[in-house]
Amino acid sequence: MIAAFGEPDIRHAIGMVITTPERDGKPETTQSYPTMIYTKLSETADVHVTVYPTDKVGITFQGKAVKKDAG
Repeated sequence: MIAAFGEPDIRHAIGMVITTPERDGKPETTQSYPTMIYTKLSETADVHVTVYPTDKVGITFQGKAVKKDAG
């Protein structure tokens, strides 16, 4: 991601937390994954990138507030 988009504007070491409930006698587990946020790639949305341990990434978009003209 950094090669494609550059350094992120915000880094969260614990960005995405996933809890898997107890099942088939295996205990509940909680895993956290780092998240990078790019705020300057778009005027209308922030890009959130979650990095998973298997060379996989998840990309989501979060809309920014609409700015009203002062006129």
